[in-house]
Formats: sequence, C-alpha cells, structure tokens
Amino acid sequence: MYPSTVFQLLPIYQYYSEKPERFLYSVNPNIKDGWKQGPVEFYGHAAAAANIVPIYRFVATSPYYRYQYSSQPTVNGPGWKNEGIAFYAADQKRRRNYVPVYQYYAVENGNWRYRYSLDGALSRGWIREKIAFYVPPSPVSCPPIVFDNRCGLL
Repeated sequence: MYPSTVFQLLPIYQYYSEKPERFLYSVNPNIKDGWKQGPVEFYGHAAAAANIVPIYRFVATSPYYRYQYSSQPTVNGPGWKNEGIAFYAADQKRRRNYVPVYQYYAVENGNWRYRYSLDGALSRGWIREKIAFYVPPSPVSCPPIVFDNRCGLL
C-alpha cells in the first residue's frame, strides 16, 4: 500500500530571446512578447510540502529583461525585483532521488544574465555558478502530473 502523499508536478518551460541571449522559465506554455519557446527544461512541484520550498522569480529590466530564480525571497545585486513564486522545488534536505538544477551566468557589458539547466556542463560562454535547487527527475515512468512513492520519491 502506498502512502497518500502525492505531488502534482508542473512542466517548467524554457523560453529564450536572442541579442543578448536570455532565458525565462515558466509554468505558462504560451508566453509571447518576443520570447521563443524551448523545451520543457524540468519539472517543479505545484505546491509546498515537507522540504518542498518556493522558488521565486526575480526580474531586472534595465538595460533589458533578465530573470533569476532562487529559494530565497531576496537576491543580491541592484535592480532585481521579486515577482513572486514561480514553482516549488526540493530543498537541500530533500535532495535524495531528486536531480540538481544548475545556475549559470554570463556577463555582457556589465549585465549579468542567468540560465538554468539539468546539464552540469553547458558551454558557449555560460559559467556554472552553483546548484540552484533540486527537482524531480523527468516523470517518464509516472503519470505526467503525479509523483508518488511508486517512482521512488517519498
């Protein structure tokens, strides 16, 4: 018998814009305004639970829109505004059976840009800074929106 704890998963879509290359991550599958949709980059949780924490989205608008994500409600650096909770992910205590999402940055004309990826070895000018948070592995053997102990996460 399985425990009643079930996590709803949300696909986190990657959007990108060129010149300069920038990235935005969202549960919204239909962002327009010049953003091009890439793949589902990873899956996040739909709600908080034990050791499942909010991931906040921050935006800086000058000289162009840039985005950063953090489990902390504030980030260092001038010009960053907290836009609220983007999705939920595992904290350090719950990382067993989860996979890391790496935070990368690039600097152009003194402006920092961020990118997030399950790939720990991106190149083309991106510098790996840290593990930003942990997410469930892609739900290939689970129903697309539900994760429970049948998939080894509880």
